[in-house]
Amino acid sequence: MTVLEKVKEHVNGDPDHNIKLLPSLVQALLDCGHYAAVTTINPEEMRAIMTANAQSNYDLAVKAAKKLAEAQAKKGSEEPVAMPVRADFEPNYAKLEEDGEYFEAWFFAPSPSIRQMRRGMLLNVSTMDAGHDKSRGDCKCTNPNPNPRPTFDVNIQPTPFPSDGTFYASYTYDSNSQLVLLLAMHCLYNESIRAWKMFCSRASPYLQF
Repeated sequence: MTVLEKVKEHVNGDPDHNIKLLPSLVQALLDCGHYAAVTTINPEEMRAIMTANAQSNYDLAVKAAKKLAEAQAKKGSEEPVAMPVRADFEPNYAKLEEDGEYFEAWFFAPSPSIRQMRRGMLLNVSTMDAGHDKSRGDCKCTNPNPNPRPTFDVNIQPTPFPSDGTFYASYTYDSNSQLVLLLAMHCLYNESIRAWKMFCSRASPYLQF
């Protein structure tokens, strides 16, 4: 564990423990009038996510290695660049429990945003974006981060791999030209049509322009 990773764990807590707090946190947010939700999936669905994300991480690592090799060649360097090995990215499927229920995504929308939207106080234009969560690793060829994806079991026991996945967010502006968060989501999928559909389906019921 690097110093940076240790500091993040000290500030943010242990992800394997925090995942257990999601249901109670969601309920607390709902009690305060916010919108919040968490979704889970079965072992087969989690296995599919792990497989897809491992391949994506490997592809990104290969791309990064080739880019580094090109940059070194332009500088006249003869230092070899180690290419990623696909096996280093293979998920540990043994961590999956047959009857496990696994974390898929969480969603959050602040109650003030919902009220302002419904009262017509926000700009009738919104923006959406997504970004990869690299809080506990990267895709560089020098750090393949074996088994980079999680198998969080929300009911049985923690597992040793922290969450990666992707963050999604939608924003608009108020009358003072200040950014207003409409909806945030974190899911285990890489950015994809499936993930965007999941995000937009959560936004559509209450975010009405």
